[in-house]
Amino acid sequence: MLITQILSAFFWKKINGPIHLYTTERDAEFLRELKILDLYDHVNTELLSRDEGIPWEEFGSVRKMRVAAHQETFPFATIDNDLIFRTVLEENDMNTDLTILHRELFLHRNYPPLDYLGKREDYEFPEFASMKEDPINVGFLIWTNPQLVRDYWSYALDYMKDNKDESKSFEWASPELTKYWKSLFVEQRLLANLVERDNYHIGTLFPLKYSGDIDVWVDKKGEIKEFAAIQAETNIDFYHMRGEKSFFYNFDPPICSSSQIKTLYNLILAVNGLKDEKMNEILDEIILFAIEKTHALSLEDFYQLRIASRFLLK
Repeated sequence: MLITQILSAFFWKKINGPIHLYTTERDAEFLRELKILDLYDHVNTELLSRDEGIPWEEFGSVRKMRVAAHQETFPFATIDNDLIFRTVLEENDMNTDLTILHRELFLHRNYPPLDYLGKREDYEFPEFASMKEDPINVGFLIWTNPQLVRDYWSYALDYMKDNKDESKSFEWASPELTKYWKSLFVEQRLLANLVERDNYHIGTLFPLKYSGDIDVWVDKKGEIKEFAAIQAETNIDFYHMRGEKSFFYNFDPPICSSSQIKTLYNLILAVNGLKDEKMNEILDEIILFAIEKTHALSLEDFYQLRIASRFLLK
């Protein structure tokens, strides 16, 4: 995750301009020790430390939308730390109310009926929230219309404020999924439905929709398409760490699959291939941290980084 973050910041700054980080003071201190803060033009630790009645333990991923609502200069882009965008943006990419990277496929598993979702007793879902528009992936957005941001955040805040209520549980849905339903509603579904209701002009950079359930990309007709081929055809170059990242947090018991190791090694090779002194310096700090962290968890050198780095780094 840390290596993906530094690549995300590096390529955005190199290709599309200044990049700012919104985080907490605690996390900023951690990132400062790894020299990661050196990559950013500005670091804000005040905004996400405010007490606004939002239970962030319930809506952690929505923090980026709070950051969007804070902005006063338009247009601006928001990008996830786990998304690497390597495409030069054109002026016409900003000639919309909102430019998105791609849509998600509307599926019951991730976007269940509204009465499944946890909410305050006095809260009522707005009528438009039940629409079944294909949700918007919010990993990368270009915001151009201030009214859209204000309207969206008003609805988002109203739902999240003091909402610690659990969603309904089902045998077919893991506790992790039902906990995430509320965030998926606020980020992806609420935004998409508001955009549709008010007829905002939306630009889409990547023409396929993603289905997280079966990890495939489909076109408007629902036909499965080859991701790499469409990337080459559209020249929209991006990498987003998806469901795989959830396994990196699972240490009970520890999981170390070949897929995880391959992902990690490829990211290390990607940084090394940049031939950038600052990036290599940060990478060294991350590798050292990873070795120390896994050793502290009695996992020794879990990803064999001491040995692998001799062959991966030049």
